[in-house]
This record gives sequence, structure tokens and C-alpha cells, in this order.
Amino acid sequence: MAHPKIALILATGGTGLVKAAYSSGNPAIGVGPGNVPVFIDDSADIPFAVSNIISSKTFDNGTICASEQAIVVFDSIKLQVKAEFERQNCYFLNAEEIAKVEKIAIVTETGSMSAQVVGQSVSTIAKLADIEVPEGTKILMVMPGGIGKEFPLSGEVLAPILAFYSAKDYHSAINYCIDLNYLGGIGHSACIYSNNEKRIMDYAELLNAGRVLVNTPTSQGAVGHLFNALPPSLTLGCGTGGKNITTENITARNLLNIQRVCRRKPNEMWFNFDQSKYFDESQTADDITKEYYKNH
Repeated sequence: MAHPKIALILATGGTGLVKAAYSSGNPAIGVGPGNVPVFIDDSADIPFAVSNIISSKTFDNGTICASEQAIVVFDSIKLQVKAEFERQNCYFLNAEEIAKVEKIAIVTETGSMSAQVVGQSVSTIAKLADIEVPEGTKILMVMPGGIGKEFPLSGEVLAPILAFYSAKDYHSAINYCIDLNYLGGIGHSACIYSNNEKRIMDYAELLNAGRVLVNTPTSQGAVGHLFNALPPSLTLGCGTGGKNITTENITARNLLNIQRVCRRKPNEMWFNFDQSKYFDESQTADDITKEYYKNH
């Protein structure tokens, strides 16, 4: 990457790769990982939200970095949301099954996801973990019990494995989402399913995410074009929060050197400026003071 003939590096991958690109001495655009939280509040259309989440998390077996990583709901609708996931063929693992999946999905030494589960189907993951799941299961749902390194499945896993949390109230739910956002996904993406405009705007303000998806599947929504006007891209910037140069969806435009020919043109702003505010730089401070008092 340090070769003098390299014009620009576009680094999409792990933190080590991006840091190496930034340290190369060549211009570099790096993008970061995502740990996308999804908040479903009590004003949301729950069957619609769950259907969207499943269509997104199962797309390419969850390998899109913007795919949902954790669902956060209120305690008051927890059973309703859980039942809807189950109705749409998602399977909630018990404690023993969660422990088995953790062993094969997470590298113990680093706490990062294991390459052996990335992009794998539910059936393959179940075989690797030596667990039995119902035929046709779309997503393995886990309740990690907390957020942080001591709860391995609370981090990013690019596979059809989805964490599930419930919170007693709005502020607790937002704090869960913020904690998830900062656990390896700062600056990337977040999602909310709600019909409460104030909550939507509060969520967007409080989450450090370059893309806040509203009532939209995050895989297809964050990469742009299909559900919104974002530029289509699989390379998603995380801004300064994620130690990136931009929060944009990186496209060919970001790779261009654009030359600007700037012709001289009178700036009308200066002609509208109150000329009495000008002063002659050759004047002394005493001259300026005398002139001021003369006119006032």
C-alpha cells in the first residue's frame, strides 16, 4: 500500500486493514464495521417491522455490514414481538444453545466473529454448533443478557444470528441502542421502526450513525437506491466517530480528482457592504479614533 505509484486506497475491511491504509503515506478512504441496532417502539407496525428485518438479515445470509445485529423493544411489547418472529420462522435459542453458538461464532482470544460462520446458512451454523433447530428456520435469535465483551453475541456477527433485548422504558431502550452502536459500530448505521415522529428525530439525534433508517430494512436501505435516495454502494463511511473521512456511501465520485477552473468574477457581496466600515490601513490608531469621533 505504500508503493509510490498508488494514487488512492479504498480500504473496506477490519480495523487493522484500515489503519494500515491510513498509515501507508498514500491517500486513503477507509470505512468501518457496523453493529446495527434496531429499535421497535410501541407505535410500530410489528408484523411489518419483523418481516422487513427478516428480509434484510437473511439477504446474503447477513454478510452486508449494514445488516441488523440487535433488536431492542419495550418490555410491554416483548412477547408480541417475540411471537411474531417465531410466527415468521425465527428460532429463539435457550441458554445452552446460546453457549454452543458463541463457541463457534466468536473467536475467544479476540472477541471478533469467526470466519467459519460468516455468510453461512442457519442449518450450517446449527451443525457447527451441534444444536437442533426447526426445519426452515430463517434466523437464530439470541438473548445475550447484556452488552459488551463479556456478552460475545452482542457484537457484530455477519450471519443469520440476531440479538434481542427488551427495555423497561424509552430512555432505557435508547441507552441499549447507544451501547450497541458504540460496541464496534460507531458512525455506521442504525434503524428505528416507529410512527412517532418525535421519537424518530430523537433517535436520529442521539445515535452516532451516518445512516439512520426509518421503517426500512437496513441491509437494502443503507446500501441505497432501493428504498431511498442514498447513492448505491456497499462501502459505507462511518465519519469521524468511526475514524473515517466521511459518513457518505462511497461511490465512484469519491475516487475522482475534480479540477475546477475558477474565473475571476465580481463578488456582489462587497458592493453591498457599508463602505463607511472600511478604513485606510495606512492610518494610525489615533487617526482612526479622531475620524470615529468626528462622525459620531
